[in-house]
Amino acid sequence: MRKKSETSVTGKLVVLILTPILLIFAALFLHHCTREAKDNILQTPFEIVDCFGSKREYRVFLPPRAGDTPLPLLVYFHGVWSEEFSQKVPALRNYTASPVEETGLIELSRREGFVLLVPEALYEFKALKNCTARGWKMDEEIDGIEKIIDKIAAEYPISKAKIYLAGISAGAVLCHHLANKRPHYYAAVLSHSQAYTNKEAKGKVRKPAVKGPQFGVLFAYNEGDYPDLIKYCGESYRVYKEAGYRTELLKNVPPRGHTWSVQTNDRFWSLLQKLGRKHGEH
Repeated sequence: MRKKSETSVTGKLVVLILTPILLIFAALFLHHCTREAKDNILQTPFEIVDCFGSKREYRVFLPPRAGDTPLPLLVYFHGVWSEEFSQKVPALRNYTASPVEETGLIELSRREGFVLLVPEALYEFKALKNCTARGWKMDEEIDGIEKIIDKIAAEYPISKAKIYLAGISAGAVLCHHLANKRPHYYAAVLSHSQAYTNKEAKGKVRKPAVKGPQFGVLFAYNEGDYPDLIKYCGESYRVYKEAGYRTELLKNVPPRGHTWSVQTNDRFWSLLQKLGRKHGEH
């Protein structure tokens, strides 16, 4: 009886000692997992100041890593947006400008294993119905954005041969201006519901800065998109193709209207890689 009693006491002591230790290890494990999950979304990890002295904000979405292989980088730009659109422009009452959270690109980056970079627009201007909007004021935005892209490409394991640009509406126009400023730097551009037009995102379609092949160009527009934007996509597709670029045009992608086609993301990513700069091209 005494031995059983002593064994019981010893067992209780072991439980009392081990329980807090196990709880500590469990807490540390959960903390590590939570921290690791949070670390996958980085808010402006490096300070960037543009040529106007303005600090720039951006987000970096890092996919789960497997090995030391350099990863592709996709840089995404939303369209022009204003809080005043819903009050002053009835046709834009439900327009969101397709922020990255609505595009499905965050999930795609995790699944396909590429780094997703999302710069924030900084400079405001007057848009439709004199609404104060924030989109992409080209002359002011480009320097800061280039510095953000270059910093991320230098600090993370990014494949320099696989840097892609993607944007919708005015964000697509910005992609073309960035790519034509440094045509050797980018692999391909996804131009959703806009094209290479002037800096105000309207007017005559522009010719590429240099003859192709350079970066690949993928155009896409939605079923029921704005007629002028559909026209720009078709014209710009033809102009790039005549200049020797690898390019493709996806017509009437879902959903209907002027918004990012989440349903086409897998095809977008596949075509960007297919159209991207080939080995040995300068």
